[in-house]
This record gives sequence, C-alpha cells and structure tokens, in this order.
Amino acid sequence: MNAAVWIVGGPALDDRSDLRYSLRSVAANCPSITEAWVIGDVPGWFTGVKMPLPPHPEKFANQRASLTAFVNHPGAP
Repeated sequence: MNAAVWIVGGPALDDRSDLRYSLRSVAANCPSITEAWVIGDVPGWFTGVKMPLPPHPEKFANQRASLTAFVNHPGAP
C-alpha cells in the first residue's frame, strides 16, 4: 500500500479548497497512491483516513504533534 499524508493546520475560511485540489491532483497524477491520510483539522467532507488532533497555538508545535501522532500510530504505513 502506498499512502500520502497531509498535515492540516487550524480552521480554514473556505472549507479547505486547497486540500481538495491537492487530493484531486494526487488522485489524477499518482495512481500508485492508494490511501490518503489527513492529520490535524480534518474537514467534514474528507472520506479517507482521518486523525483529528486538537490544534496547538504555535504553528511548528502543531506540525510536530501531527507528525508524531502519525509516526506513532499503529496503522500508519
């Protein structure tokens, strides 16, 4: 299984249109990617693997917590 991971920050103003565009682009151009993981502030429309996390006030603490959660998750590829 080949997976791609997106780390999503705090609340978005436009329901994550940038994430939607990125997911579509990977689906269209990377057929070997069979699973998508979104970590952090997961939008309600996303249907892949979700790892919602509470946001941290500092951007890099948020990224570090998201990566740590993914790496330590028993089902992570």
